[in-house]
Amino acid sequence: MNLENLNRLFWDFVRLDRLTGGPDTHLDMIAHMSRGMNWIDGIWLAGCYVSVYNVPSGYRLWESCPWSRVLADRAGVGRFVADNWEGLSFRRERRAVRSVPKLTKHLNSYADWVLHTAPVFFDNYDEKTNPERRYVQLWESLDRSVWGLGRYALMKLLETFTRQEYIPLSLPDIRPVGGDSPREQLAELYNAPRLKKGNTDRDIADVADRAGHLRWVGKKQGIDITMFQTEVYLCEFKQATKYNQYPGRALDSEFGHYEKTAAYFGEWPDFF
Repeated sequence: MNLENLNRLFWDFVRLDRLTGGPDTHLDMIAHMSRGMNWIDGIWLAGCYVSVYNVPSGYRLWESCPWSRVLADRAGVGRFVADNWEGLSFRRERRAVRSVPKLTKHLNSYADWVLHTAPVFFDNYDEKTNPERRYVQLWESLDRSVWGLGRYALMKLLETFTRQEYIPLSLPDIRPVGGDSPREQLAELYNAPRLKKGNTDRDIADVADRAGHLRWVGKKQGIDITMFQTEVYLCEFKQATKYNQYPGRALDSEFGHYEKTAAYFGEWPDFF
C-alpha cells in the first residue's frame, strides 16, 4: 500500500472511531463518575479501574473497597479479591496482575502510593510547574512505586487523572520508550524505519516531532486529537491493519465485561 492510501486509511479510522466517543470511551466513563468526588476518592476509583482495565469490574472493586474502607481495613482489598475472583473480568492488557496474589499486591501497592505520595501532587502541587513536567513527575513516581503497572497501564492511569481534572496534566509525547507498536505505525506512516527503535535523546525527539506533525496534519483536516489519542490511534490502527481491531471495538468489548460482572454481582443499570 502506498503512503498516501495508508495515511488516508489512518485518518478514516480515526474519524469513525471518534463517532463512538473513542478512543477509550470507557475511560471517559470513569472521569464522568469522578465528578463531585474529592481527588483521593477519584484517583482510587481510577486505580481500581486501571487495575482490571474495564469499567464494570473496576466499579465493583471500588464499590466494595472504597477509599474510606481501605484506610480502615487494609487487608480488606485482598479478601474481596480472593472471595470474588470469579466475578472479576480483565482486559488482556492487564495479564500482569491476573491472579489473586498479583492483583492484591498491585492494589495494595497503589493504595500505599495514594496514601503517602499522591498528596504531594494533588494537595500541595506547585502551580508554576508546567503540566507536561508534572505529568512526567507523576509518571516517574508511579513507575517507581506501584507494582504491576507497566507502560501501558501507567499511560491509561495518567490519562484518567488528566480527564478527572483535579490538577492540570498534559502528556508531552507518545511515551516512546517501550512503545513498540505506536512507534512502528508512526514509522510506516512516514516511511521512516529509524523511528521504530532507539532511545537516545535524538531518537525520542524525532518520534515526538513526527507525532506532533501527525497531529498537525489531523488539525488541518478538522480532526483535533491530543497526544494521548495520537498514541492510541497509532496502536489501534496497527492492530486494525494486522488483526481484528475496528473503530468502536473498545466500546463494544465493554459489554462483554459487563455481562460477566452482572452475572456474578447483579445488574448495574447506571452502566448503560
